[in-house]
Amino acid sequence: MNNKNNDWVNRILKFYAHLVCNYFEIPVSSIKIKSRKREYAVPRQVFWYLVKKYNGKSITLKDIGSYSGGRDHSTIIHGINTVDDLSEYELKPVLEDLIKEIAEYKGLGYIMAA
Repeated sequence: MNNKNNDWVNRILKFYAHLVCNYFEIPVSSIKIKSRKREYAVPRQVFWYLVKKYNGKSITLKDIGSYSGGRDHSTIIHGINTVDDLSEYELKPVLEDLIKEIAEYKGLGYIMAA
């Protein structure tokens, strides 16, 4: 990956980490810690879900795992699937709020495509 693309990936990952952690009122560093406590695991999985959903192939599972404290791609896939399973019920209002925020930032031009 070239430096320009690497900078873009890091900027996008930081944006989503800050957005999700602010929503859940936890430190941004929580994305990278190994804790399995629900208060950290759910936001981390929501972060993975949103990054993958809104950035598709431009950010890889390896990029997400690296940013998230060196997690394996299979862990990222499991987390994304967990959020997807909960998206119709338990996490629906959370995802709706965060998706609105993402749309606002994109509309203002703060998130740009690679």
